[in-house]
Amino acid sequence: MNQESYRIDRRELIIGSAAAIATSTAGCRGESETGPAEGAPRRDVPLRIALSGSERDAEAIARGWGAISEQPLRITTMAFDRTESDAFANTLLEEIANSDLAIYPLAFIAEAVAAESIVTLSDDDFEMMEQSAGSMAPALRNGAARYAGDNVAVPLGGLLPAILSNEEFEPVQSWDQYDELVEQVWKGSAAEPSAPGWAAAMFLWRSSGIKSWLFGREDLQPLVETEPYVETLEQMVSTHAKYEFKRQTPAQVWEGVTAGQWRGGIGFPNVRVESDGEFRILNLPGTSDISKVLLDGFSPVVSLSANCRQSAAAKQFMQWICGGEGSRAIRQQVPGMSDIVGWDRDGGGDDAILTQSSYDQWLGRRLNAPVTLPCLQLLRAGEYYGALDQQVGLALDGEVSAESALSAVAEKWAAITGEVGRDRQLRCWRRAQGMRA
Repeated sequence: MNQESYRIDRRELIIGSAAAIATSTAGCRGESETGPAEGAPRRDVPLRIALSGSERDAEAIARGWGAISEQPLRITTMAFDRTESDAFANTLLEEIANSDLAIYPLAFIAEAVAAESIVTLSDDDFEMMEQSAGSMAPALRNGAARYAGDNVAVPLGGLLPAILSNEEFEPVQSWDQYDELVEQVWKGSAAEPSAPGWAAAMFLWRSSGIKSWLFGREDLQPLVETEPYVETLEQMVSTHAKYEFKRQTPAQVWEGVTAGQWRGGIGFPNVRVESDGEFRILNLPGTSDISKVLLDGFSPVVSLSANCRQSAAAKQFMQWICGGEGSRAIRQQVPGMSDIVGWDRDGGGDDAILTQSSYDQWLGRRLNAPVTLPCLQLLRAGEYYGALDQQVGLALDGEVSAESALSAVAEKWAAITGEVGRDRQLRCWRRAQGMRA
């Protein structure tokens, strides 16, 4: 994959509040290992960051950080494509080994933990972050920050799909009702995420109400070829045939609806927005503000490298990017990022967030749900996801039946599990559900 480096020079320090977390004396190897205590961040040594993203993303982060800190950055970018995520884990592990921090997709936490490439953060670290930046949304804390009961990452985004429309319509309680809304009310002038790289994500969001989630808990047997999943894909295929606009990304749906070109659909913005005008935003069928939340497996997180050489500076950066002064502007520029702190525990939000877009307000309520479903946090996660995305896409294009598509997925998943090792992979899956397996 193409890699590029971006470095900013030291600038005048204009903020002091972000330095609170730098007083931590825990080393990068974690509290269980001994080592010299680390004091204030050094200003003469660049903070090394491996970033899953583009040079433009790196420049945005560098500018924002440079406005509040003298600490220089050296950012190495790792190109990432949702449609070609199979080999990304290898690149990630190579870059983490030479970095202090890594910003990467949520689904690859299992790989990083198994390789001992990242280290846990203490509860005190999280408390210090929240004292400075605000309370982290429960769904993000439980579904992205924690793995096997440990704090292994700080989430940087948690964008979720919603039903969108410029018109008044009654809330839909089932996917059958949504299908009728598309056909009878919107007359097909709608879409949902189904572009290559997104078809699997939308299928998983549609399936999130199924009780037995993806794999057998004792044997890791794929469940996607069972009746509930087949019926879900058949419903998705049926509705997809009614859409005037097919194989769209969430951002394309958002743009089509907010611009008034389409009557409705399912989507979300590519980056957080300050204002989105007057239009309706409702939960997906079968979900509520207290139901389980499924995060996109490619949502960004940031972790501390096991080879970190300056933990105080690294933790200061983590505190800043998750909600420190000036970081909100970054979330308007870097795809996948959203507000992740500052939400009140009762589901509302601070004044700054409540004055933002209606989507931000809706998202805050959804992320207040404390119960989450694990995404495909497995070894070789990109291969599991790619197999599902390909087959769901074939079904949407009418090339195979829903049953045949999911049978092929189950066969591929079982093969990958066999190659990795069932016991090893089962431990990863249990850890993704918060178990110390």
